[in-house]
Amino acid sequence: MYALFYMTRYSIVAGNVAGVRAALGWGAADFGFVLAAGFWTYAASALFTGMAADVIGGKRALLVSVAGAASCNVALGLYFRGFDASVEQGVPGDSQPSLVLFAMLYAGNILFQGFGT
Repeated sequence: MYALFYMTRYSIVAGNVAGVRAALGWGAADFGFVLAAGFWTYAASALFTGMAADVIGGKRALLVSVAGAASCNVALGLYFRGFDASVEQGVPGDSQPSLVLFAMLYAGNILFQGFGT
């Protein structure tokens, strides 16, 4: 289970390729922003999540971590699924998904990952 949990931390790297960036309308710097959001979230929260895990216990911390990271990843997937559907149907609006929302969901994933490490 931990291996699957751990893979969600680095799944974003698989999407950082030219084809995916082009489909999203983002550049390498945009993905750098997302990765930096995750890095700084982890750096800023490591002390807090470690102490919280000590207080609530390892098993509960892992459950919080898995549930939170899974929720962020599912939300991200649903957001992009909805975005793809609206583009395919020609719904007016932005032609690019929100970089800030993407970064926030990824940072949330990384925040919850801190409870399980």
